[in-house]
Amino acid sequence: MARLPGRNTVELVIGTVKLIATTIAGGNNDRRIAKYSAIGVNGAELEDLGQDENQDAYTANVSESVYLQLKTIKEAGKAVTIVHPLFGTYQGRLVSCKYAGTTRSGLDISLVILEDGAAANSTLKTTPANLPAWDGKAKAAWSDASDSLTSLAVLPDMPDDILAGIDGLVGSWNAFSDVVSLVQAGAAAAGEIAYAFSSLSTSVTGMMNLVDNAWGVVEGISDVALEDTLFPLVMPAGTWLTRWVHR
Repeated sequence: MARLPGRNTVELVIGTVKLIATTIAGGNNDRRIAKYSAIGVNGAELEDLGQDENQDAYTANVSESVYLQLKTIKEAGKAVTIVHPLFGTYQGRLVSCKYAGTTRSGLDISLVILEDGAAANSTLKTTPANLPAWDGKAKAAWSDASDSLTSLAVLPDMPDDILAGIDGLVGSWNAFSDVVSLVQAGAAAAGEIAYAFSSLSTSVTGMMNLVDNAWGVVEGISDVALEDTLFPLVMPAGTWLTRWVHR
């Protein structure tokens, strides 16, 4: 399986299609401001005409079948439920779905989604009752990830930066696990686990970037199913942490 650097670790959902976005861009929903000025008068009278629709752009690497599902959604021209990896759930229309083939597996695609209707305020759910179900999944995922990291560490001629990345990832997981225990006991705030999750996610992405750079250079690295175990490690936590009501 090809290694993809810079992957986001929380799912993007478009209707019934789920995928992992490699990049996300947006925020270009400017306010429409009308200016009324007169000759010889400094400045202008301004009138707010409302805000443009939210527009989000994504890239991802997907299989041919996933691309065809997205293409069908675009061609249908209907609003579907979108779950943005950062800003939650909204109704949107897939207006652009382009692909490019690469030497790696799958297709590199670029997507543009317009929000349908008025934007709602973001609301982050931080219900402690959701934590136990996540905790078991994450601990099981960590067991699998630990096996992959051990297999990686014992490969011959492993670069020092990858070994350091392994140590950093282990430290991030331990810190995150400690904060989860505190949250479950009511002794830590949601902001603390959000910070710990951010550190863990950064460590995972950094680890994958390091491995991607060594792909094809270090013998045996292609046999370690690292991305198959690291992404499932953080996705249960990210899903819990970033489950919103409306955007």
